[in-house]
Amino acid sequence: MRRLLILAALAVALAVPGTANAVTFMFTGQGWGHGVGMAQYGARGFAEHGWTHQQILAHYYPGTELGRTGKARIRVLLASGRQSLEIASEAPFRVTDASGTVELPAGTYTIGPGLALTVDGQPRRLASPARFAPGKKPLRLGRPYGGAIVVTGSGGGLMAVNDVALEKYVKGVIAGEMPAEWHAEALAVQAIAARTYALASRKQDGPFDVYADTRSQVYGGIGTEHPRTNAAVAATKRLVLRYEGKIAWTFFSASSGGRTAAIEDVWAGSEPIPYLV
Repeated sequence: MRRLLILAALAVALAVPGTANAVTFMFTGQGWGHGVGMAQYGARGFAEHGWTHQQILAHYYPGTELGRTGKARIRVLLASGRQSLEIASEAPFRVTDASGTVELPAGTYTIGPGLALTVDGQPRRLASPARFAPGKKPLRLGRPYGGAIVVTGSGGGLMAVNDVALEKYVKGVIAGEMPAEWHAEALAVQAIAARTYALASRKQDGPFDVYADTRSQVYGGIGTEHPRTNAAVAATKRLVLRYEGKIAWTFFSASSGGRTAAIEDVWAGSEPIPYLV
């Protein structure tokens, strides 16, 4: 959720007719992000000054309450509109479609148009959707991912979606959103914010719930995991923020220059939200 917007120090000199001197206007601002909700650098600063993750969350999302959610899975869009995909594993795995389950030896498999692939030298066409499930090693689609990968034919191309447990998903998010060497309480804040945001933003009526980039949250799968960020996920297992019983919208960005923004002042047409002020 890091945004590509920065307000920096800016000086503009304008020549004033009839004078030898220039008039200088100085505009100053700080922050990298939209300023709504939690500021990651702010969370780091509070943690380094002794605040707990509960206190930091209460500061950035006032009026929300911490509570536990049940087990959940989330579907992350990894690729779409592709003419081919390569799914691999270092251990045997399996694929299931409408016609049944096929055991696949360890290796790399290219899935072409119409979900065509070759198994043991024999061509095979899968029915859409086809669910690839791991064996003793994770599946790879360019990089390793936990959980299964579901491939469907979509608009003449192929779509790949990672169907993964929520806690495993969060492990693949927070190391990409916050440096692993930061204070443990800041990492705990990020874990809870990421978990909550995933549940608040998922679109369960479509072929996937969230994106793997800044349109949702940066998700890198197993390859981005780190022992310290994994420890933060474990320490906050299933903890989410709610407001009046509903999952909260836990927006966050890198920094906000010491002051957060109200959601309606940042995104035109947004309705006010009591805890995003």
